[in-house]
Amino acid sequence: MAYLRHFALIFILALVSQAGVSFADGKDATLEYEGDLSPNGSRNYKHARQLLDNYRGRASHLEGARVALTQVIDENPSYAPAYREFARYVIMRGHIRYLRFREGTLEAAEALLNRATEIDPDYAEAYVLYGHLYRLMGRYEAAMQALDKADRLGSTSPWLHINWADIHIDEGRHEEAAKRYREVLKSGGDDRRANTAAYEGLIKYFKSTDNLDAADRTYREAIAAEPENAWNYGNYAEFLLCTKDQYDLAIARAREALKRLDYGVGRLILASALYRKWAQFVVNEERPQDGRHVFQEAESIYPDVWKLAADVQRCPPMIVVQRALQITLPARP
Repeated sequence: MAYLRHFALIFILALVSQAGVSFADGKDATLEYEGDLSPNGSRNYKHARQLLDNYRGRASHLEGARVALTQVIDENPSYAPAYREFARYVIMRGHIRYLRFREGTLEAAEALLNRATEIDPDYAEAYVLYGHLYRLMGRYEAAMQALDKADRLGSTSPWLHINWADIHIDEGRHEEAAKRYREVLKSGGDDRRANTAAYEGLIKYFKSTDNLDAADRTYREAIAAEPENAWNYGNYAEFLLCTKDQYDLAIARAREALKRLDYGVGRLILASALYRKWAQFVVNEERPQDGRHVFQEAESIYPDVWKLAADVQRCPPMIVVQRALQITLPARP
């Protein structure tokens, strides 16, 4: 979206102009965080953080956080933590899938973090988020410098471990990454997003070392830790289908995901698993008529079976769907 390209800069300039704040001496421009906000401002800030911490794809959570943070900054334009949370909002709002973001998202988040550290150059948690952001931007040296600074400033955030671990994974230093992820889970902290990220990181580690049984177990542990998180079920369903070709189990887990949240990726996974089950009737069991109702359900969810069947690189078992299509349907125009 075009607004994301200029949102942060316009937003910041407007607030600076409105507040008349000078940032020549950043530390002196910062109030002590405790007591910076009115009771209403404090409630809005905590509410925004709670919404972002519990965000699992529900647009209403993001909109509520945006409204609350705008009110916080209107009241106190020098409250650095609000800009960090706004940067989190922008990253979540602009996320498409995996490492893909809408144009301008990451730059807008960087501008908001810049504003936070102009106010308080020693704001450790801003540097933790810088580390994550710069990794997403492919700026690894800057990411590591930011995380080093967060460490020196005394951050105790679990995201410091996770962001370091994600970089280690990218560098192929899997054992170091696994230690960081395990440290987060061992700490017993109540940051559910951090714990989910640690489980996901361990799953990447186990996959990279071809320990699929451990990956399977970790998916189930993640579900047990947060049973209402739809993405935990959906991610497990994708693993069951695409890595283990266990399409019946994948169907069951995908349905569990969609009970909790009706989201596009979940529907795609369910449709893929249903098409794979249909293909089993056609190719391996030679009973195409028995699989007709399965195909019809899949088609009602995602009609372009040819497109899903072509995605063999992401999900190798879809090659069986290709074979079934060649047997039963005319070639795609």
